[in-house]
Amino acid sequence: MEKLEEMIAAEKESHDPLLQVKIGKLYYAEIVPDVTIQDLRKNAIHWFTLAKEQDFAEGYYCLASCYDMEQEKECQNPELAFSLFTEAAKKGFAPAILEIARCYENGYGVEANDETAFAFFKKAAAKKVVFAYKFLGEYCFLGKGTERSLEEAKKWFEKYVNADFSEIGIYPNSDDYLILGMCYKLLGRQKNYAKKAFENFSISAEKGSASAMNEVGECYFFGVGIKEDNSKAFTFFKKASEGGNALACRNLGLCYSKGFGTKEDSSKAFRCFKKSYEMGNKNACIDLAVCYNQGTGVEEDTELAFKYFSQALKLKLPDCYWWIGKCYEYGDGCNQDFKKAFSFYKKSMETEDPRGYVAVGECYIAGFGVKKDFERGMNMIESQARAGNPAAKDWLKENL
Repeated sequence: MEKLEEMIAAEKESHDPLLQVKIGKLYYAEIVPDVTIQDLRKNAIHWFTLAKEQDFAEGYYCLASCYDMEQEKECQNPELAFSLFTEAAKKGFAPAILEIARCYENGYGVEANDETAFAFFKKAAAKKVVFAYKFLGEYCFLGKGTERSLEEAKKWFEKYVNADFSEIGIYPNSDDYLILGMCYKLLGRQKNYAKKAFENFSISAEKGSASAMNEVGECYFFGVGIKEDNSKAFTFFKKASEGGNALACRNLGLCYSKGFGTKEDSSKAFRCFKKSYEMGNKNACIDLAVCYNQGTGVEEDTELAFKYFSQALKLKLPDCYWWIGKCYEYGDGCNQDFKKAFSFYKKSMETEDPRGYVAVGECYIAGFGVKKDFERGMNMIESQARAGNPAAKDWLKENL
């Protein structure tokens, strides 16, 4: 490389530490031809060491980078890296402050401490080290090393995605826009952030995030930040599902089961629920249970249905209480037991499931699992109907 040879010749005359760092970076970036990986590393360390010996701040930083946690295991030296980053920071090289924070975050060369890591990320941010904005956003979003604050997380991620990356050439990725979108989404109940949530989810989806595609689908489905459009929702759920997102696969199943944005198809709905469950979305177990219980999209199997309802119970999914109560009432997949049925219907009612109030009322009317009290049961259902409970209204229409 002609340029490298010229730089080395110039360094012989000047011994300029900045030039030494620039030469070292060429070796560190592995762009010098006809040199083995081992020699590239040796040369990078050599030139960075020369700069460090002249007490040049960036020399300390670059030399530390040769031993940091990003290197191959055999090249790492946690204590040395932390020490060199610390010296670089003391000499005013701001990016080193970020690396010190990462050392505290990961326990690299120093005892892990999220609070101290957060403090150093803030110091780096104050020096306008843009990657510190991202870490601060993540810490505030998760409540890691500091009190959880979606407003603070939003602030830091906004600052990060709007920063000038032209000099470093590394730009915000899909996850950055996804988390910013989540901040807007979660804050949206208090403020008018729906449109901004949709915009950031869309950017993340364009960058390939399957999770963001699911979020975009939900925005279209519920009309959040964008006009409701079930067809577009279905399209995004399908893309996200194909990208491996388990939640989207369940949402796709719900679209097939109700004919939202596509032709109703109970068999496809069942396959989506099953795939979602197998992909790790345990919440889909109740969808599978209902399919097996009703014989929807699959052959009826009440025993298997009860097994999945029981799994939903372990996960404390509210919808399962009414279904398990129904199973015990009719002996579907289990021994008929009116007392257990009443108990689960009561739990369903306590979770504000509209069906639970009606089921408990019916138990009092018929004396199933509880002492018969016709008046109490009727009053319960009628009061629920007056309060707008659709299940109670339907029951009264059918039974009076």
